[in-house]
Amino acid sequence: MRSLFAASLALAVTAAPAAFAEGDVAAPAEAMFGASTAELGVVLDPVCETLALREVDVQIPGASSQSQYDCDGFDWYGAPRRAEFVFADDALALIWILVEPEELDALAADFAAVYGAPDHDTAMFAAFNAHNAAVRREPAEALFYGEAVAEPMQGWFAANAQE
Repeated sequence: MRSLFAASLALAVTAAPAAFAEGDVAAPAEAMFGASTAELGVVLDPVCETLALREVDVQIPGASSQSQYDCDGFDWYGAPRRAEFVFADDALALIWILVEPEELDALAADFAAVYGAPDHDTAMFAAFNAHNAAVRREPAEALFYGEAVAEPMQGWFAANAQE
């Protein structure tokens, strides 16, 4: 398993960064959930204009530590953006990609076109549980998350759905 991960990491590092066209809401290739900060830092360095690692307050259930890479200039959904790669106990768990508020309607429509109808669609978020993805409306951002946090994330969406 580790050699498969190493091969994926090597491919990601040597491959040219993928350009995301407007309307393309696929999870970025850098969504290597479970990767450590050291492993993902090598992948992110060439695709971020600036990259900074910082410790943040623990908010992920079951985690004893939480950190994140702030990646500015990350190409996604047709524009350079801030992406936040969040780690729980040094394993990539979540990716938040900030968008402009005026893009939210198109972003939610594009998520629905690719992922199907959301499991929950509220004034706060649209959650696509089968794809570990969501659109958050305030602040305006897209979310992708790994299997390790899928259950608590989906539980939070269900508990906060005011449909």
